[in-house]
Amino acid sequence: MSICIKPDCLKPDNSDNTLFCQSCGSELLLEGRYRVIKLLGGGGFGQTYEVTDTFQSNSRVLKVLINNQSKAVELFQREAEVLKSFQSPGIPKVDADGYFIYFPRDTQQPLHCLVMEKIEGLDLYEYLLQRGGRPINQKVAVQWMKEIITILQQVHSQNIFHRDIKPANVMLRANGRIALIDFGTARSVTSTYYAAQSEGKVTGIMSPGYTPLEQMNGQAVPQSDFFALARTFVYVLTGKEPTHSGIYDSYHDEVRWRHHIKDISPKFADLIDRMMARSPSQRPQNTGEILQVLYEIENTISPSTPIPDLASSVPETEVPYYRKSNQTQNSYQAPPKYPQQQPTPQYQQPTQPSPQIQYNQQYPNVAKESSISNNDIKYANFWKRFAAALIDGIILYIVSYIIGFILGVLYVSLLDTRAGLQGIAFILGIVINWLYYANMESSEKQATLGKQALGICVTDTHGERISFGQATARHFGKFISSIILFIGYIMAAFTEKKQALHDMIAGTLVIDKK
Repeated sequence: MSICIKPDCLKPDNSDNTLFCQSCGSELLLEGRYRVIKLLGGGGFGQTYEVTDTFQSNSRVLKVLINNQSKAVELFQREAEVLKSFQSPGIPKVDADGYFIYFPRDTQQPLHCLVMEKIEGLDLYEYLLQRGGRPINQKVAVQWMKEIITILQQVHSQNIFHRDIKPANVMLRANGRIALIDFGTARSVTSTYYAAQSEGKVTGIMSPGYTPLEQMNGQAVPQSDFFALARTFVYVLTGKEPTHSGIYDSYHDEVRWRHHIKDISPKFADLIDRMMARSPSQRPQNTGEILQVLYEIENTISPSTPIPDLASSVPETEVPYYRKSNQTQNSYQAPPKYPQQQPTPQYQQPTQPSPQIQYNQQYPNVAKESSISNNDIKYANFWKRFAAALIDGIILYIVSYIIGFILGVLYVSLLDTRAGLQGIAFILGIVINWLYYANMESSEKQATLGKQALGICVTDTHGERISFGQATARHFGKFISSIILFIGYIMAAFTEKKQALHDMIAGTLVIDKK
């Protein structure tokens, strides 16, 4: 089967022996070599597909950007350039011609496309979900962290830092190795970046619970990656998000996670806490420091493991974590060797110092506690969703009737006519339905009254709270689900994640909390 990637194509499925979509006429053999065979996922900004490379007879991943806003295109093109520059088993490979622009039939809006290596496996969020929320042990965590830090060492050595490390962006391959994905937010550390940073022109990338304060303020530094990585390991070691009420103390702005883990090395726990220290100056200053400690920890688990001197072997080309004030932009001061106790030099910009980050401020609670327990996550079945829809339908009928009756009386009394009353009532019903579903499903409860009554809620594909816009897309996607004889709804009974058609359109899941 060949799939048409035009966003509004009504019948995207085609046979493999056709070159143009039988529904909309768009070309199916992209760049003369890639044939789309399967939808892997997507959301508001783009879609991800599996494609067959007819030149090499293998499967690849195609990312398609369907949002043509300038910032979205900039981030997408940046990811393409970053991935082209790496040849690492821990980073998806992208060929020199992997990025291209595709024009569907009868439209002037281009689709930005990126073909990359297909990583067989699961991201760490999905991995823990399929384990039933059961955390990993310390031995596995140390091995995974070594692999990720080794990947970051290659990334940072090219003056690039990731800026969005979280469980959803770390992949566990089918062979047990780790890969780091989604470099769309990565930034190159250049004098241009520092200038834009000082002028407040750097986009603040935020993933609640994983993004450090300096990055929220648009002042990310390479040590910001260490903070996000440490929070990621809090998640895989405890099975709880860093914002979960069971481990996050909002009053003191602390993640109290150690007591949730048995048999963890104090040295490993200290390393994780140090990596997610509030100030970048209190975190390890480079990847070599972290690897040095990890080898020492590993040696306590397997005493035969030799401990290399990694802190002194960091290449001089690695990211300038700090500079002396009398050095030029291209001259860097090597970081101190761990665990030598010396005062840590303060991070400075190459030309002019950035404003001091006020770390004594209370860390903003950017995300409310999710009501989903990571230890017991399952997808809501069709019948529970159907029952919730009936409850919501009854509620909306009563509310719409009352509001319609009141407004109808006012309309007739003021205009002394019933003309147009039915049309107004119809429009009013649509608006009330939309506001009810969009507001309730994007609220802290993440559910309508019917869903709350049955213990289910709506999340995005990573289990996080959806936005009002995503809830709106989900609501109006129900019209598409109902147009085809309600088959779009019935799909929830047969798809792997119990997704109806409108869930696939909006990139949402319905989770059963009971």
